[in-house]
Amino acid sequence: MTWVISVPAWGERYLSILERLTFPALGRAMAELTGSHRVLVHTDAGDRVQAAGRACGLEVVTLPVLGDDRAFGSLSAAHAHALSMAKADDVVVLLTADMIVSPELLLTCERHFASGRQLVCTAGMRVNDTVTELNMPSGQALLEWGWENRHAMTRESTWPEGRSYDVWRMYFLEGENAACRLCLPHPLALVRGHHPLSFSPTIDVNLCTNFGERYIHLVTDPQEGAVIELSPPDKEFLLTEPMRSRYENPSVAGIPTFTRITNPRHRFFFRQRITIRGDGSASGDGLVTPRFLGGS
Repeated sequence: MTWVISVPAWGERYLSILERLTFPALGRAMAELTGSHRVLVHTDAGDRVQAAGRACGLEVVTLPVLGDDRAFGSLSAAHAHALSMAKADDVVVLLTADMIVSPELLLTCERHFASGRQLVCTAGMRVNDTVTELNMPSGQALLEWGWENRHAMTRESTWPEGRSYDVWRMYFLEGENAACRLCLPHPLALVRGHHPLSFSPTIDVNLCTNFGERYIHLVTDPQEGAVIELSPPDKEFLLTEPMRSRYENPSVAGIPTFTRITNPRHRFFFRQRITIRGDGSASGDGLVTPRFLGGS
């Protein structure tokens, strides 16, 4: 099995995280696998990225940054380019420079591909990036640490008092137990296959629609592994009324409002509870989910 791993990286913040955290974690995860790999990094700092890759035992190929916006457009162009470079039997892993994978996660992907799955998706919980070293032995440990250091976007996406305008990703907490429900997981790894793979504007929005539900695995158990996304504490996001208020009064603005989710793929993902901490049972999950799924 050949692994093609896309990790676009430019700008000092992303390059620094890539060197200190992303590449070391990726190197530990790749050490669990057999087969060959190459890490494709669309970057404007080729020598620096090559040196960071060698230090972590990674075979890195550097490529120019695509597009002019050096934001979501360039990121999506890099992911599309990586998909176009892969052969039909290759496994393609799609990351950002601030996504940290646990050591066992790619091995989990390999097992699911061997059983016939073609796409593995994960929840990338947002965590504060104020950390200089991160060497967690497992997905469970990574999520435990991430929950204790969760970003304001995660805190404000937590039922019932969270004020995030976006409720496509919701967290539920009760005692030591925490869980997540979401509509748009991150499409982490896929078998390239022969069919065209399209998405727009980013892979999180609709890359998964290229695959039938029976070929998709959503990681819901930390024992299989985990991903976190490091974000600066001052990253801005939209706030509105508390979730409980929007649940009790569906006319209050939200994306979506607390009414039935109609998109079939969103429903497929949202009906699956993702354990973050403990056994994943958490207050509010059983109240909100039936509203979104309309009794399904």
